[in-house]
Amino acid sequence: MPVELLFTDDDQILVTGFTSVVCGAGNDEFFAARFLSTGDIDSTFGEFGIARVNPCISEDFMSHSVLLSDGSVLLAGHEIWPYINDPVNQGIVAKLHPDGTPDTSYGLGGIRYMNLGADVTVKGLGITSDDKAVVCMMGGGGGKAICRLDQFGAYDTTFSSYPIPLFGSDTTIHSIRVQGDDKILLWGTFGPASARVRYIVRYHEDLTIDQTFGVNGWVSEPPTQNASWNDLTFDHLGRSVLLGSKDSMFSDGFMEVLRFNTDGTRIILRNEWCIHCSDCNGRNSEHRSFARWKDRLLLGPRLHTR
Repeated sequence: MPVELLFTDDDQILVTGFTSVVCGAGNDEFFAARFLSTGDIDSTFGEFGIARVNPCISEDFMSHSVLLSDGSVLLAGHEIWPYINDPVNQGIVAKLHPDGTPDTSYGLGGIRYMNLGADVTVKGLGITSDDKAVVCMMGGGGGKAICRLDQFGAYDTTFSSYPIPLFGSDTTIHSIRVQGDDKILLWGTFGPASARVRYIVRYHEDLTIDQTFGVNGWVSEPPTQNASWNDLTFDHLGRSVLLGSKDSMFSDGFMEVLRFNTDGTRIILRNEWCIHCSDCNGRNSEHRSFARWKDRLLLGPRLHTR
């Protein structure tokens, strides 16, 4: 299943995701395929243009990927180990060299394994200016965590253990982005579906809350039925642009684009309503993410530039 598109500085295209085509059902594996700007597959990448991670060993589901400054690729998601009648999920981050071969100096043979109780899912993956990975996860029982990994996949112990703000057991993390100054934006929701609040929190590089952002470090939108964030990118001035969805007064859905100044204040756009759809919150919605490319916003399923 293709999950994301990554665009290199050389206009090459990386398609990342997971598949069970090679090993069969129950043996999904991460993959990355690289294409030239002409659309032809780049046979110098991996094996005949495709790199496979941890093939035919466990059930791995990729959810996020990023390109590093040297062309290396990080793939993140979760892995299911079929222990006797009690499958265990753990978060994983895998690293590939620019040529698609595993970077065996990273983690354990090219993969960093992360536990946060049962049912761990990686919710976001960002990269700092010095190519450290910032990963946010949710685990069973409502556990939430952010970690930073160094170039070898080890935990960066200079990273604070400041907790993610919890507004109740129904708090969720959607994802994170790392700004150019290495401050971290984390966003999600809290509250019941009938009155859900969307929030954004900004952290300093050491994970202490940036009190200059919004009110005491966070911004929230008024409660709305079935409200959610879908994606976040930055415009050419470094301002946050968020793609969200919520129900209207007629109980149908709206996709909307919201923009915030770097201090968290809202920029009122002439037309914030972007797309009217009957199932904006469902999996069938076509427009779930966007990215900035050559000072334009691309709206689509899962699009990201480095």
